[in-house]
Amino acid sequence: MDLSIVIVNFNTFDLTRACIESIYQTLDPTRVSFEVILVDNHSTDRPADTFAELFRDLVLIKAGENLGFGRANNEGMAVARGQFFLLLNSDTIALPGALEQCFTFMTSPFAQAQNIGLLGCRLLNDDKTLQPSIWPYLHNSLWTFFTIENPIAHAIVRRLGRDKHQNFDFTRSQRVGDVSGAFMFLRADVARDTGFFDTDFFMYCEDTEWIRERIATRYAVYYFPEASIIHLGGKSAPRELMYIQSRLSLSLVWYKKGWLSYLGYIFISYLNCLTILLTTPFYSSTTRLQLKKVLHAYRVLFPYLLRDIPSQPRGMNTRTSKLIYKPALEVMRVKA
Repeated sequence: MDLSIVIVNFNTFDLTRACIESIYQTLDPTRVSFEVILVDNHSTDRPADTFAELFRDLVLIKAGENLGFGRANNEGMAVARGQFFLLLNSDTIALPGALEQCFTFMTSPFAQAQNIGLLGCRLLNDDKTLQPSIWPYLHNSLWTFFTIENPIAHAIVRRLGRDKHQNFDFTRSQRVGDVSGAFMFLRADVARDTGFFDTDFFMYCEDTEWIRERIATRYAVYYFPEASIIHLGGKSAPRELMYIQSRLSLSLVWYKKGWLSYLGYIFISYLNCLTILLTTPFYSSTTRLQLKKVLHAYRVLFPYLLRDIPSQPRGMNTRTSKLIYKPALEVMRVKA
């Protein structure tokens, strides 16, 4: 088996069906042998068996609860038979040739010589415009976090022409520090060697932690624009709640890096909040709304940063309770 494609579904029946259909329509099994593994996170919109009725070759795993994104993907990878894994968001559409091009690249002498373990492709919005999907920095440092998150520091970096996001060439294949979790094409041996997703992350940043802290430290991570998919993005949950959840999960990434990194992260985060408060009057109304969202997130997350996160061990798969922003529990249909 060449390729195992793992998709997680949670109450996105129409999107997931369209995603699976696009795979069968664009990938020739005589050129790349593949299987599609669907992990249903106890969805309530449609019976999970409906997928098996629509796609006879589908490998269906029905979870008894919402396992979260990372743990559900782990369930799929555990039964995968492919030489390569593709972890694919349910809100994506594969475009013609994309998956075969990725397979061809990853089996090339170049990929082997460069020890490429993970590949990300070009992501497009539904109107075919480019969707930023990479992390250009090869090292995940507090200084990088500060220059990206702090409005004044970021403005200075941009003025000096040192903003790697702004200057990134999305038309060229190149090594990067991270790729979007919506499309992760990786070698099966790399996935097993680095331990799959850390299940301490229920939703968001599980890909960030796995790629930046474990995969990228042992293997090359590459961006490959010759292959493109459509990523609709953010269709499965309310955006405000999910933004706060993403910030909570990001905090866990820094906690797992060690106490100095975590304390530095907290200090920089609230320094950024102070900077936002002082500079907000100078921004446009649209930017002010975005900055207010950041302020609100760190205001409600303060007790989580001081109590919920550091009360648990920093090791992998060690949390005894799910790290979820409480107002999001009902949306995710999980118990704390």
